[in-house]
Amino acid sequence: MTVPSSRWALAFGTLVFAIATVDAQEPSKAMPSTTKESPTGLSLTRQQDGPVPHFGDPIAFGILVRNAGEANAILAEVTFDIPHELSDEYGNAECIPKNSPVVSAGASFRYSCEMTPIRGGVGRYLRVDRAALFQGRYAIDARVALGGDQVPISQSLPLSVDASVMSVFYGGLSGAAMFCLFRALSRIIESQVTLALMLIGAVRIVARTLQGGLVAIMVILLSKVSTGAQAPITISIADFQGGVIAGLLSQPLVRWLKERLS
Repeated sequence: MTVPSSRWALAFGTLVFAIATVDAQEPSKAMPSTTKESPTGLSLTRQQDGPVPHFGDPIAFGILVRNAGEANAILAEVTFDIPHELSDEYGNAECIPKNSPVVSAGASFRYSCEMTPIRGGVGRYLRVDRAALFQGRYAIDARVALGGDQVPISQSLPLSVDASVMSVFYGGLSGAAMFCLFRALSRIIESQVTLALMLIGAVRIVARTLQGGLVAIMVILLSKVSTGAQAPITISIADFQGGVIAGLLSQPLVRWLKERLS
């Protein structure tokens, strides 16, 4: 007895889903901020302001300077080395205030910093490089100038950035295209295909690819209402990889959504 190719495709998508579910559903978490004390007793710690930002959005964070030494410290301007993966999208970080008052021994002072995208409009969300498609954990080199003859503080601080908001849509398109190509190849192997059937199949591949991208968007919208404490099922798709999984399972999800929405 011959198993229909559609069932082989469904089995293939389910297998991939089972393998990658852990990665696709793992919520993004900010990296813990590390603290390293300098010879002067000063240390830097990065503090996350709000949720982890998406690639293309402004990145706001705080720099906390602690004075564990015995003498007062005069802080000046903060400068950064932006990771090369982000340098094409973001300019230099700006921190407020530019100069701070004297930080006495045992006290601390906080700078409020922001990395602003160089591009404006929706163009900053349409990139398809690795930094835009996948969650990233980077390191920024922060330097705080000190007054007098003191050596500036220099420290590498962790920075987490989520994938672009378009990454899941791109993943959904890719996953649906993979699913359709798998079905088409299965039918070619199992039977003879005419030119007319190939043209029809090409049109179906394009349509189902777009359908896969829409399914990925619908899954994102459903995830927004399924993250409460009392939700029986939680859905979380974070980046391109999660979108690919949604695209691979787009046809079963479409049938499921039709039953629920009809």
